[in-house]
Amino acid sequence: MTDAKDYRQRLDALIAHSTIVKASENDLAWLYPDLDCEAGARRVLDLGARLVLVTLGAAGALAVSAAGPFRVAAPEVKVVDTIGAGDAFGAAVLAWLHDHDALRPDLSLSRQELETMAGFACLVAAITCTRVGADPPWRAELAEGTQVNLD
Repeated sequence: MTDAKDYRQRLDALIAHSTIVKASENDLAWLYPDLDCEAGARRVLDLGARLVLVTLGAAGALAVSAAGPFRVAAPEVKVVDTIGAGDAFGAAVLAWLHDHDALRPDLSLSRQELETMAGFACLVAAITCTRVGADPPWRAELAEGTQVNLD
């Protein structure tokens, strides 16, 4: 990338064809330096995305959709390594949407569904941070009744 303005314009064009956009708060700060995190996410929504998910590190995540903006807290964990947490978050979102037969271009989720999905993704990312390397949890570790050590 040699021209930030050109890159931002190309990215805006790609976003216009996207259903879900996941970004970190740092990504949005770079992409839209004059906007705060929520305003940057709304800008992405205005470009055509149906759901914008912003990871906020230890503070959790911000979700912005037609249902409005809301934040989900991340579980408190002893952080060992943050490598792969964002990817684990994104994968968890896609897995949740698949499991709920909601992964489609006309994505439309209720606020409760969005909160549940984002909470699940934050949990997966938090567990990933408790391990060395990009090592997200397996489904069996997330199954009801299974203890996952977050200390």
